[in-house]
Amino acid sequence: MAGAIRSAAALAVACLAGAWSAGCGPSSPPFYPGLDASRHDGSAPHDADAPDAESPSDGGADLDAALDLDAGLDLDASADLDAAPDDGGTTMDADLDASATSADAAPPEDAALADAGPTERLIVRIDDPPTHPARPPIAPFTTCTVTTAVDTFPSADHRTPCTPIDYPYHPPAGGPHFAFWAAFETYDAPVPWGYLVHALEHGAVVLAYRCERPADCDAVRAEFASIIADRGVDPTCRLEATPSRIIVVPDPLLPVPIAAVAWQHSYRATCLDPASLRAFVDAHYAMAPEDFCFPGMDLSATAWCGP
Repeated sequence: MAGAIRSAAALAVACLAGAWSAGCGPSSPPFYPGLDASRHDGSAPHDADAPDAESPSDGGADLDAALDLDAGLDLDASADLDAAPDDGGTTMDADLDASATSADAAPPEDAALADAGPTERLIVRIDDPPTHPARPPIAPFTTCTVTTAVDTFPSADHRTPCTPIDYPYHPPAGGPHFAFWAAFETYDAPVPWGYLVHALEHGAVVLAYRCERPADCDAVRAEFASIIADRGVDPTCRLEATPSRIIVVPDPLLPVPIAAVAWQHSYRATCLDPASLRAFVDAHYAMAPEDFCFPGMDLSATAWCGP
C-alpha cells in the first residue's frame, strides 16, 4: 500500500512539475492563461528541445531526491492527503482533475465559464500615444484627439448568436464572437458587435460613428462613403454583391464620435481627420486570419436580436 501511494504521489508531482506523460491525462497539458496567449487552440506550448523528465532543467537535480518522498510523506499520519492543500491552496486531487480537462477548458477557478473556452476577460488593449491633428473637434469634445490601440486575446471562440458577450473595451477589436457574421454593408441602425467582430475576423474594417448634431453625422457618413468608393473593388469580393469588406454602422454607445476597427486594431477619434482615418483603413484592411469575402447576414429587418 505504501509503495502504491508513493508511486501515485510521485506521478502527480512529476506531472505538475512539467514531466508530462501518458499517465498524466490528455496528450497535452491543460490551458492556463498566460502560458502562451498566442495559441488559438488553448493548449500549452511544446518545446521539442525541452529536456526529458529524467533530465530536469533545474540544475540537473534528481526529481525523486528533491521531492524526498520517504521523508515528507507520513503514511501513518491521520491527515488526509486529499485534504492537504499545496502552496497555492489547491489540493493535489484538484490539480490532477484540472489536468484531465480538455485542452481548451477555462481555468479551474472559473468553473462557470468552463464550457465557453477562452473568455473576453482575457482581452488586453494597449493604447498607442494619442495624436492631435489640426482638425475641428466634434461636439461635445473640445480637442481633436486620435488614439489607436492593439488588442491581444488567447482565442476567438464562437458563441450562440445574441447571447451576451462582455467585451472589456468598446468598440471591440477581436475575441469571442457570434457564429455568424454581419454582411459587408452600410447600416442605418446599430448591429450587435458579436456579428461585427466575426466580420473583422474575415478581414473587414468597421467604421462606426456617434454624433450629437445631425450636421456632424452627415459629414462623417460622407467621408465613410468616400473611403469605400475610393478603395474600389476588392479582388476577393469580385464575385460577391458588395465591392469591399467595409461595414458602416451607427453606435450610440461609442465613447467617441468616430471609430474604426479591424482585427486586433482600433482607431478612436474626437474629430474627423481623413488622413489618419484612411491610413488606418489602408494599414489593416484584409489583415485577418480568415481572409475571404463570403456573404454575411443582414438581420436588420428583425432587429438582429429582436426587440
